[in-house]
Amino acid sequence: MNWEAVGAIGDFVGGAAVLVTLVYLVVQLRQNTVLLRQNLRASRLDAMDSVDQGGRHIRERLLTNREIAEAYRAALNDPAGLSAAAAWQFDLLMMEQFYSM
Repeated sequence: MNWEAVGAIGDFVGGAAVLVTLVYLVVQLRQNTVLLRQNLRASRLDAMDSVDQGGRHIRERLLTNREIAEAYRAALNDPAGLSAAAAWQFDLLMMEQFYSM
């Protein structure tokens, strides 16, 4: 064999190696994209569950504590007519609701 044939074989092997590497990278990118989509979906579901749990907690407090429920209802009907304590309770309830989201 002469050196030109060896060089041609080397070029062919190098090209094949580059092709295999590119195919490997394409497969890895596709797998990564699938995993990212799955993680994004799981994150969205977790966020929705967190918001739902926060709302459930507020509703539970309104159902079990008459004083807070009355302050909440009064604040919705006539916010200007609230006593300082009732306004404070309503503010805290709303902060708790918004921070749970």
